[in-house]
Amino acid sequence: MALQWKSVCAPTDFSDASRPAFRMAIELAAHFDAQLMLLYVQEVPPMAHLGPPIQQSVLDEMDAQVRRLLDSWKRESEELGARRSSATMVVGVAFDQIVRFASESRADLIVMGTHGRTALRHVLIGSVAEKVVRHARCPVLTIHPPELRPPGGPPEQAGPTLPPTR
Repeated sequence: MALQWKSVCAPTDFSDASRPAFRMAIELAAHFDAQLMLLYVQEVPPMAHLGPPIQQSVLDEMDAQVRRLLDSWKRESEELGARRSSATMVVGVAFDQIVRFASESRADLIVMGTHGRTALRHVLIGSVAEKVVRHARCPVLTIHPPELRPPGGPPEQAGPTLPPTR
């Protein structure tokens, strides 16, 4: 049975650690002629409710900045070979929204980066990628940032290059 992915969900936080995963998601979407679904989750920090309310103009500017970044990443994905792509922003808890979005959009695969948090920081805040792996209904491919990869591999490539399709 041949592997057929028709849709690839690529959650991002726009960090450097998410770039290799973004590139791999593009490569997979191009290889399988799959839809690439970029996703950004706007999380409200838990402490936000304890301080003074954030002005609506600040929230509007943050929203506009995220939308500009999503549009830019969407254009880049199309330039790099993802023929069908979309970009979505949702609000909520990151891992929960990623799992929900992937399920509701019937994603065949989630491709996401890891930040490589260590010991205490990982215990205190957990890992979004780890929670997505545990709760997602579809396969999850996690891509480590370059500084966490074993030495000797190509520095710019997120993973193996796929063979051409028939």
